[in-house]
Amino acid sequence: MFEIKSKKRAIAFIVAIIVFLIGVFGAEKYSQAREYKNLVNVASKSMEEKDYDKALEELKKALECKEDKAINENIDECKTQLISLAKAEIEKKNYEEANKNIEILLKHDSDNKEGKEIKLLIEEKEKQDKEITREKAEKLVLSIKEEKEELKYLGITKVPTYPLEVSSYEKFPEEIIEKEVHIFERIIKYDEKSGVSLGRFYVDFNGHIYKDTYHANLECVKVK
Repeated sequence: MFEIKSKKRAIAFIVAIIVFLIGVFGAEKYSQAREYKNLVNVASKSMEEKDYDKALEELKKALECKEDKAINENIDECKTQLISLAKAEIEKKNYEEANKNIEILLKHDSDNKEGKEIKLLIEEKEKQDKEITREKAEKLVLSIKEEKEELKYLGITKVPTYPLEVSSYEKFPEEIIEKEVHIFERIIKYDEKSGVSLGRFYVDFNGHIYKDTYHANLECVKVK
């Protein structure tokens, strides 16, 4: 009789443990399901509000809870939208906004090939827009040249136009050495056939102007 009671107690104990474990795992599973649902809901709302950074954060967390094809599709959709927005901003020359979208994309997918290509494109477009054309450069130097001086455009060339070691200059501004600039020769004409060169103006692609002071002190200085 005692042995039967002991067995019954052991069985009851085992059953209790099983029920307890089922309850624990069930509660955990329920908690995960509820968290997953909340993450998906927040992500969906963020996508509707075009907050793709937040959406991607929540979708990636949801994916950690449960592998789901729909979640992966939403992640791809967020990336597609970020690329589309960046391209649209590039068309409007809003490079800062375009870059913000690409930064979000690369934050969540650092190896995204198209994102990297667009980032390089943005950098190139910004550089092109900042570049000063010959016409703009000429207007700049015309505003500061002396009245008696005439200008002769020499083209775009790296500074110095000859190696520093054989240069007659004692000093060139560091910021334009080995940089391409618009160069204008400053000339005073005596008549139609003769004249003398006073030196040069250098205009960099940011619109800064440099001027030879060769005859005075063998230098080239920034004047504007």
